Amino acid sequence: MSDYLFENRVLSRKERLKKQIRLITNHPVILINLIYSFFIRLIYGLNIFQPFQLVVDWRSRFVRKGGSKVIIKGQFFVGGRYITNLSSSSANVLIYDGGTLIINGRVKIGPGVQIVVARGGKLIMNNGTYITADAKIFCSTTMEIGKNCAISWGTSIIDSDFHQLHYEGRKTEDPQIKIGDNVWIGCNSTILKGVKISSNTVIAAGSVVTKDLPSSVLAGGNPAKVLKENISWR
Repeated sequence: MSDYLFENRVLSRKERLKKQIRLITNHPVILINLIYSFFIRLIYGLNIFQPFQLVVDWRSRFVRKGGSKVIIKGQFFVGGRYITNLSSSSANVLIYDGGTLIINGRVKIGPGVQIVVARGGKLIMNNGTYITADAKIFCSTTMEIGKNCAISWGTSIIDSDFHQLHYEGRKTEDPQIKIGDNVWIGCNSTILKGVKISSNTVIAAGSVVTKDLPSSVLAGGNPAKVLKENISWR
């Protein structure tokens, strides 16, 4: 459980160093990952002097196409088994030409997670958020995931239909997705385009979220509906 807790205070340089040494000691494979990640940062013009700015598991991929932007204001961990062992698959992060990925603070994604930022897409993930295993995120517009969010295995977050459906009276909707702070999304849930999930809300496992949800509620079902109000979780 401690792997999922994130510091809310600013650590001193000495505290950060101790924490990094403890991480390497507890997970020796991270030494291989640091070497692999060094070359990724070198190739894509990220800061080679900050070894924990981007840490990519050696079995995973991080690909940034020409014309894309990657801004990491903190630490981004991609695909490590030190997050979870719920998947044996590799994680993949792909940012296409014209796409933007912004990491604010410390963010972890586990094995098997697939993230695609398409042309014109902007994906923002904030401090303390983690995604466990085999989740899928496809971003073609603007998508933001708030602070301290827990996104469980098998979750899909998609802001596109990939095809156009034509019928009389069809309304054009804003496809952007925004997930507030401290949101817990249960396993095998689906978040569809245009959804806004307010802070402190919990999505039950296997739900399909098609409409906006208020804060501090438990929602579930297909389509997801509010089941309980004034809830909290930790």
